[in-house]
Amino acid sequence: MKIRHTLAATLAAALVGAAPAAQALDIVFDYSLDSTGFFTAAKRETLNQVASIFENNLTNSLAALTDVSFSTGLMAGYAGTALSVTDRDIAANTLVIYVGAVDLSSSTIGLAYVGTAVPNRTNTSDNGFFSGWGGQMLFDTTTSSGAARNWYFDNDIRSAETVSGTLDFATVAMHEMGHVFGLLHDGTVQGDNMFPTTNGTRNLFSVNDWLDMRTEGWAVASTTPDLNQVVVVSTPVPEPSAYALMLAGLAAVGLRARRRNTR
Repeated sequence: MKIRHTLAATLAAALVGAAPAAQALDIVFDYSLDSTGFFTAAKRETLNQVASIFENNLTNSLAALTDVSFSTGLMAGYAGTALSVTDRDIAANTLVIYVGAVDLSSSTIGLAYVGTAVPNRTNTSDNGFFSGWGGQMLFDTTTSSGAARNWYFDNDIRSAETVSGTLDFATVAMHEMGHVFGLLHDGTVQGDNMFPTTNGTRNLFSVNDWLDMRTEGWAVASTTPDLNQVVVVSTPVPEPSAYALMLAGLAAVGLRARRRNTR
């Protein structure tokens, strides 16, 4: 018992030491509108990695919100579930982004909407345009020809990627998240993330994109953030079906071990 207790304490201390430092800004994704299961564990991991770039590079302080109510907005005009929330509390320094995936019925591959609510956060530097509780994002599921939209994603968005015939999910996710933060399209430089079209490569936020964030009133620590701070889960998160297989495998191993002990 003493050995087990010591081992447990050691493991607990190691886990605490390995935990990432708390972020000043916390971006929370709400998947309650994902009725089709579009956001697999891999897609959620990509969103979390993109969010960690903003979390590590923005130093604004946001007040807590109590009993926030908001409804419709972006989801209302599409085949997805309409958004209606009543009396939700949002913690300080937290932004909530509702995400969904539907057939956008055009060449549009993503849409985003800045959240407005009562009560709401304000920002005097830009009349509160960027601020609020968060917002909504939609991703396209179907091409104009009716085929399933071919999204590309990997387990580490820090890697440079050139994709052909697919859409880089990390690039589009960062673009739409930029809209939630209040950015408009910037049609000046093709390589900027907020350029209105993609060019077949992975384009995360450029210096110009971060400068635009500053214009919107965000406190940007660096226009060239250290991507080594991106929080990457080294082991892919299993899908629900994988959990079932894993448990079945563990049960089989346990049964085999028991049979060996009885022999």
